[in-house]
Amino acid sequence: AEIDEAPDSLPDLPTDAQAEHQLETELQISMAADSLANIPELGDEAWGSLDAAQRLGVLQNIENTMAGIQNREPVAIQAEPMEPGVFGGFNPNTRGIQLNEAYLTGDDVPPSEHLNTIVHEGRHAFQAAAIQDPALVTDPAVVADWAENDKKYLSPDLVGQEMYEAQPLEQDAFDYANRVVNMMIAGQLGPVENQT
Repeated sequence: AEIDEAPDSLPDLPTDAQAEHQLETELQISMAADSLANIPELGDEAWGSLDAAQRLGVLQNIENTMAGIQNREPVAIQAEPMEPGVFGGFNPNTRGIQLNEAYLTGDDVPPSEHLNTIVHEGRHAFQAAAIQDPALVTDPAVVADWAENDKKYLSPDLVGQEMYEAQPLEQDAFDYANRVVNMMIAGQLGPVENQT
């Protein structure tokens, strides 16, 4: 039998720090989905019965829950006037989350979109905390990427939405929030049976 030659290089395998960071992130996402699935106000009917102040209170509770899961201090959430199409933002200077006050009233924006916004912006709060205290994240390379991106943050107005979402801070926050919300929704729906 012939022996195949060894490849010139081995595939890149995750380091222990990378693997541990991936595991920590997976655990956070799972814990978040389980915790958030137990918030009855996130149901469409319940959400529709809440006024803007009550909705803001529910969203603050979600941020408080996420902060506990991420081992960081919760940040305050405030409603402010914003441009149409902007749901919210994290302000690293005030360490707060601002939400578009126009979207807190009415039924045009589903609760899952508000949830996604809070989890996404809360992830930015986690990133900011990790930049200040790198011990929050087991992979120093991740924190270094976030810190470098923070110094050279790209606005979607300047570079377009695709490049904006591709930078490390945004890519991580979009992925994290989408995974939390999708896992939560999948858990609420239960297993999907194949209908033939």
